[in-house]
Amino acid sequence: MTPAARYQTAAEILDEILGGVAAEKALTNWARRARFAGSKDRAAVRDHVFDVLRQRQSCAARGGPDGRGLILGLLRGDGIDPDMVFTGDGYGPAVLSEAEREAGEAGDVLDLPAWIVAPMSEALGEDFDRTERALRERAPVMLRVNLAKSDPAA
Repeated sequence: MTPAARYQTAAEILDEILGGVAAEKALTNWARRARFAGSKDRAAVRDHVFDVLRQRQSCAARGGPDGRGLILGLLRGDGIDPDMVFTGDGYGPAVLSEAEREAGEAGDVLDLPAWIVAPMSEALGEDFDRTERALRERAPVMLRVNLAKSDPAA
């Protein structure tokens, strides 16, 4: 897959997620249908999807609320020129419209649910902004639990 095709696939999966399908289920369904995709392609698509989900509000502010707009917002947030991805070539996303080119900036959008902003700000004080920015990034460590050997009561 080309990088543009990976972004297009991520946009399609995000549309499924926005339609109510669980993120993991949508990714698993795509991986089963896309036997042509190698392990690097699957990892890249998964990373794009979860990067958007972590930064959903700011991606939507930069690009739009649908899967295509969220990917556009992710590219802008990462400093990647969207015209290099939205070329319409092959399996990549179609060329940007004028409205998409003129889409807004993220500004002071927080990537947190509204209900948690006040308690979190109160609890963290001066560290609130730094913590909120850190939550937008991928965790440096991944932990997995073997459910067959774990005890939920522990």
